Amino acid sequence: MCNDNQIRILFLTAEPSDTARLRLGRELRDIREKLQLSEQRENFLIESRECVRPGDVTQAIFDVKPQIVHFSGHGTNTGDICLENELGTIQPVPPGALAALFRLVAVHVNCVVLNACYSDIQAEAIVQHISFVIGMKTAIGELV
Repeated sequence: MCNDNQIRILFLTAEPSDTARLRLGRELRDIREKLQLSEQRENFLIESRECVRPGDVTQAIFDVKPQIVHFSGHGTNTGDICLENELGTIQPVPPGALAALFRLVAVHVNCVVLNACYSDIQAEAIVQHISFVIGMKTAIGELV
């Protein structure tokens, strides 16, 4: 149950079937575990959405109204984030599209974490609207 004083974290994952496996459930489990071990655990609520498609991202943000959005998945060297399409394969999302979404929800989202290869390009677009954004400059290793 969420109260108004809790920081809401929305954890989004996409692992299209035509990409390498990342074990994103393990990342979510590790984050939940660290939050649970924290003395401040009552101050956080984490909700997750897996296998997200572009419309799922928008709906989840409007439903959860998170202060922190954490995306884990694949990214391309051109800065696209790889979500899933209706068939479960790659649906690239260019930096401008995510930035436009975050412009609309900047009233409650104040931090975005992009755990995906080459997501610094997305981060640079999103930071125009959100104060704190973390992206990755290069390819990152798989969680195995």
